[in-house]
Amino acid sequence: MKQDGGSARQSPDPEGDQRSIYIRDTGLRITDVLELIGQGYSYYQILMAHPGLTLADIMLAAHVARELISTMVTSRGQLILEGSIEVTCHNGRMIDLTALRREYPRAFESWTRQEDEDLAGEHHRGMSINEIAALHGRRRGAIRTRLKKLGLLEPSGEG
Repeated sequence: MKQDGGSARQSPDPEGDQRSIYIRDTGLRITDVLELIGQGYSYYQILMAHPGLTLADIMLAAHVARELISTMVTSRGQLILEGSIEVTCHNGRMIDLTALRREYPRAFESWTRQEDEDLAGEHHRGMSINEIAALHGRRRGAIRTRLKKLGLLEPSGEG
């Protein structure tokens, strides 16, 4: 996860079965930062107490909380939890992977060597970006980005 210089990683939580989102290599969880804010500490006080944190890290914690709440709380203040959701932060935006993967099952998953080979073959056979995206269960932008990374597509175009 990244936003404005702040970054986070999801790791097993040693205190329980649930996973926590840690802020970079600080050892602090996003929930730790939110707890400090909730206790009335100013951003300055938090930064002084935890020199490894940046203001962007604090903003990231607040952003993650806001995005999660906005997607799970109804207009009547009821919390909606159906099973589990998976989220990621991409280009400073929270993305609900659970919803996205209903349409694109492989969205934000790692590319395999076999997939790269298949992608190159499909591109060389003249398949369109839309056809390739549908075949791989990924968004058109992901296909374009991967073709560029493989050197099969010019950075500013489609061929």
